[in-house]
Amino acid sequence: MKVAGVALVIACVMAPLLGGIDQAFQFIQEYTGIVSPDILAVFMLGLFWKKTTNKAAIIGALASIPIAVAFKSTSMPWMDQMGLTAVLTMVVIIAVSLVQHKGKDDENRYRNYKRVI
Repeated sequence: MKVAGVALVIACVMAPLLGGIDQAFQFIQEYTGIVSPDILAVFMLGLFWKKTTNKAAIIGALASIPIAVAFKSTSMPWMDQMGLTAVLTMVVIIAVSLVQHKGKDDENRYRNYKRVI
């Protein structure tokens, strides 16, 4: 109930702002494109790379916002901006995960667990 109320307030505030825009759909796509690449990167690495850590996913998601905003100021096409943002976010997530050495610890825990059983 509270979430619906907050969404309604946001919609009421944004509606007058969208009235002066020629293409509201393009506006929505551009600003959705700021958060979409980080969601893609987090899900792809979370599903397909077992060494991804929670902390790396959070840092990558937060880092993708300034990356996307930086690309927005260029004359690069919108889809290219989103693709590069996703790739750079994946690089950030991989780097943070590797710094945390998750894979090595998990393998040792798994070996010790097998010995106990």
